Amino acid sequence: MARIAVDMQELVNKVTVVSKVVPSKVIKPILGCVLFDLTEDGVFLLAFDLETGVKAKLNCEYEGFGRFAVDGKVFYEVVKTLPTDVGASLEVTPASLSIECGKSKFKLSVVDPSDFPEVSLSESSLSFEIDANVLHKMIEKVIFCAATDEFMRNLNGVYWELGNGFLRLVASDGFRLALAEERLEIQDEMGFLLSLKSMKELMSVAESCGEKKTQVRVRWQARRNHRDGRGNTGQDRRSGISRLQEGPSQGVQNQGRGVDERPRRSSEEDHGDSQEGQ
Repeated sequence: MARIAVDMQELVNKVTVVSKVVPSKVIKPILGCVLFDLTEDGVFLLAFDLETGVKAKLNCEYEGFGRFAVDGKVFYEVVKTLPTDVGASLEVTPASLSIECGKSKFKLSVVDPSDFPEVSLSESSLSFEIDANVLHKMIEKVIFCAATDEFMRNLNGVYWELGNGFLRLVASDGFRLALAEERLEIQDEMGFLLSLKSMKELMSVAESCGEKKTQVRVRWQARRNHRDGRGNTGQDRRSGISRLQEGPSQGVQNQGRGVDERPRRSSEEDHGDSQEGQ
């Protein structure tokens, strides 16, 4: 049996973050769940839909270790109805999760967590760090150009390119193109395509950092075909992991390089963002 004592506002915030990933229709029941992972490093909430995943650390007091899963949508609906100005107590048994908050009491069924997908990247994968606010602004200036049709696999996302000390984000729907770039202290060269859904989730997480100086660490591993992004602000730690698309369209790559061939401003200037129509 495990117990968790947590501030209700903290629980609402973290459940809101992870529940956005829980799909409305699932091919496996476990994908519709939020996983609680109680470890020596803390309590973590996870959700994963086989394309995009989110992991958030819950700042709380707890007893016991282990993992359990609850229906994500049901748990979110319960949590958001409870008052946020008081604390909450969660007690877990092999069969149920009991929630007490003020005068309210709920009991939810728990799901066997053994089928929950494990997705992680090795520490040897390529990585870089960028300020969350900077990343949010970059995504905001290109994401509107990505194709919304999921059947347009190579355009239904944003292409990331690192090289020559710059990070570039490129999006195109076949009729228009948007480019955002930022200077980074990185020598590695890489490129990958993230789906529009993954980009929206990453943008949401970056935006939730507010005005705090938060560094987002992005790790990329081609062999496993995943991208991992992590944001840290003190004890408030969140991680996201996304499957990469099969590969960027040749058109997006060529368009991005064509824009990149324009005369550059001096390194002392602020490298802003530009958009070009196709």
